[in-house]
Amino acid sequence: MKNKNNDEILRSRIEAALYASGRPLRPNELAKAAGIKSNSKAIRLTKLVEEDINKHLHAVQVVRLIGDKFVMQLKPKYGNIAKKFTLKPLLPSSILKTLSYIVYFQPINSSNIANQRGSQSYKHLKVLQQMGFISSETSGRNKLYKTTHLFSDTFGLSEELKTMKQQLTRDKNIKSNF
Repeated sequence: MKNKNNDEILRSRIEAALYASGRPLRPNELAKAAGIKSNSKAIRLTKLVEEDINKHLHAVQVVRLIGDKFVMQLKPKYGNIAKKFTLKPLLPSSILKTLSYIVYFQPINSSNIANQRGSQSYKHLKVLQQMGFISSETSGRNKLYKTTHLFSDTFGLSEELKTMKQQLTRDKNIKSNF
């Protein structure tokens, strides 16, 4: 009985971490949230949280991603409803447009971005790098920009470029969140 109560406490801690994080969590992060050392136990407990939430909640789901990462998120079909009640968007639309341009043309250099998006795009690039959505590498006098794992995880997209682009062109729910 004591072990069952302990697992419920550990599951509750994992559930709280998934809820608060707003991003996918890796097994070591889930274990840390639960206060345990075993990643495999954290995965097992998180699967139970996933099963429980997905069975009992209608608008929220827990999704298991590649690499045993888990994320709690709104089901895509409820995104438009939720948008009406959010106080602040993740990013202003001008920065999202710059990010979209990078997604479709990555890797892309800063001068090409500025030619299409204007000089304000340099500020956008700085914001997007600070958020961890893009990374850069120097290529001659320019920098080449591309999306990161965090970007893919946050927007529920594949890290493989061809698949990512297909997801964005095919899935209206992803487009509305992006």
